[in-house]
Amino acid sequence: MKKLLLSITFATLVFCGCAETAEAQPDQRVMTGNYYDYMVIETIDGNQWLLDDTPSDNNPYMVFDSQTQQYISAFEDGEMVQVLFSTNGTPSVLDDEILEVRRI
Repeated sequence: MKKLLLSITFATLVFCGCAETAEAQPDQRVMTGNYYDYMVIETIDGNQWLLDDTPSDNNPYMVFDSQTQQYISAFEDGEMVQVLFSTNGTPSVLDDEILEVRRI
C-alpha cells in the first residue's frame, strides 16, 4: 500500500511539474527614447507616449517658468530620456503605464 501511495504521489509530482506554465512577465521595464513636440516621447521600439500636461507643482514633467508665469515642459525638444514602465504583468505594451521619465 505504501508503494502504491508513493507511486501515485511521485507520478502526480512529475505530471504537474511537466505542465507548461505561463512565463512570468517582469513588473517593470526600462526603455530609452526622445522627447519631442509637446509632451510626447517616442521610445526606441517606435511607440509614442503622451505625458501628463496638467499644469501643477505636483507634475514632474512640467516646471514653472517665472519669466512667462506659465508651466512649461521639463524636457527640451529632441532630448534623450529614459522611461520606466509598469508592464501590468503582461507582455503587451498596450497596457503599459509610465512610472518615471528622466534625462540621460
